[in-house]
Amino acid sequence: MTANLAIAQKQLDAYNAQDLETYVSYFAEDCVVSGLNGQPTETSRATVKARYAKAFAQFPQNKAELKNR
Repeated sequence: MTANLAIAQKQLDAYNAQDLETYVSYFAEDCVVSGLNGQPTETSRATVKARYAKAFAQFPQNKAELKNR
């Protein structure tokens, strides 16, 4: 379990640093990301990368705050 928590923390840290390459490295090449309604929004690491490249450029001030683990 500790290894999983470390991985989750590293992904969160990469997101907050807007380190795109490190952030997307935590997604499988063939990942599927779905929205709140269950519909897939991205269907590969490449599409996740494109989404976050745009988001990081548009919203450089965005940070995620972990409230509880």
